[in-house]
Amino acid sequence: LRCRYCYAPAKKRHTMSEDVARQAIDLAIERGKKTACVSFFGGEPLLYFDFVRRLCDYAAMQAARSKTQMHYRLSTNGTLFDEEILRFCRSRDILFAVSLDGNQAAHDAERRTVDDQGSFALIDERLDMILEYCPKTVFTSVITPNNVAHLYDSVVSMWQRGIRFMAHQVEFTHPGWDRAAFEILRDNYEKLSRWYLQTTAKNEYFFMNLFDEKIKTHAQSPFDLGGVCDFGSKKFSVAPDGRIFPCVRFVSDAPDAETYCIGHVESGFTPRAKKLQVLNKQPREQCAGCALIGRCTN
Repeated sequence: LRCRYCYAPAKKRHTMSEDVARQAIDLAIERGKKTACVSFFGGEPLLYFDFVRRLCDYAAMQAARSKTQMHYRLSTNGTLFDEEILRFCRSRDILFAVSLDGNQAAHDAERRTVDDQGSFALIDERLDMILEYCPKTVFTSVITPNNVAHLYDSVVSMWQRGIRFMAHQVEFTHPGWDRAAFEILRDNYEKLSRWYLQTTAKNEYFFMNLFDEKIKTHAQSPFDLGGVCDFGSKKFSVAPDGRIFPCVRFVSDAPDAETYCIGHVESGFTPRAKKLQVLNKQPREQCAGCALIGRCTN
């Protein structure tokens, strides 16, 4: 796909070697202290499903040797799922997140194919199969000025299809946001809040981070700076060449990316890792005076 809001660098088909991947798994097990998680991210991991399968087998073997509890995650656009892949995911208890921006109008506004066609039909035809094999699948949605008007209708349509785990993220860096677009966002939030209350009152269990995360931070408030973002402390991301970064958003070939490189799978972590973790816990000047400090997860 060629999603218009994607923060990943231009697709250059960098491929991680199996040796690098195994070293990354070993490092996760070593630092995990009896529990570890391997998360497959891209690009699109299912383009390399056989590779993913071999790495899961390797991780399970290494975890058994070290008496480590191993978990698996996978982020995907879902368009390559078939029954073989879904059976494997279920057998390994892989928790995966599928990108779905809502109804067709919302999804096709941003999630395009290589030849600039909407991709909704590709995921829609697999949706029932995904939910049959993995009903706890998390569906992730990105809200932009181009699809914000469809937010409420999208959530309702996803609910009607049987989706019970929804994670939305507003793409605040999108240049199209203006006051009018934010008012549309507010109106949709208000309609969704009424739907959320009505649905919850029926004793229906579901997860919807737009409201659940705010409720959680209200109940637990205030949390410490750096408490929301792990940033290289509890998790790390590995580039195809073995370099280690604090999270997936920093894995890049951009010139300034090296500023955030915190090690290599062959040599481990550098002192920069600790320096960045300390920096992450410092106050943000642009947030000074905000009433939501201690609650805002952005």
